[in-house]
Amino acid sequence: MSAFPSTLTTPVSPSMACVHVVACAEEDACALAANLLHALGTGDCFDFRPSAAMQLDARTLGATDALLLLAPPLSASNTQGQHAQDALMQLRADLVSQRQPFQVLFSQGTRLLDDALTALCNWFPQAPALQARRSALREHGNLTRWSWSCEKCSDPECEFRLFKGLTSSENP
Repeated sequence: MSAFPSTLTTPVSPSMACVHVVACAEEDACALAANLLHALGTGDCFDFRPSAAMQLDARTLGATDALLLLAPPLSASNTQGQHAQDALMQLRADLVSQRQPFQVLFSQGTRLLDDALTALCNWFPQAPALQARRSALREHGNLTRWSWSCEKCSDPECEFRLFKGLTSSENP
């Protein structure tokens, strides 16, 4: 069990953004939440709520809550932690059916923290704690909300989103 402070005993400001950090193992969620809090250097912008997938009820989420879901490593055994992985898949299905936005993080190590911070930049573009990171992402051209995997797409709507995203990313 991690030493991350419980949000049940910590008073939460109404202006704080609620970010649920969910993983198969609660220890992994607590570790990422603590790393995010340390990286942002402030506790007055975000209310990080780590939990295991089996413990989170998607019906209790607020419409503006952000969810970071940690995917289990690919090297994980199929039999080890299968119930937790099934709970994570069920949670994803519940979130989709409720139209609750979430971000699945597939990376590990320091890349996991980078991906989580980038997701927060996209969700909360005006958050003061993220402005330095947002500036760095803008400078390096990595601040995008949409990712295309094809280069020969002939869908006009897809192309419109691509070019609209390129023009808006110059002045976010």
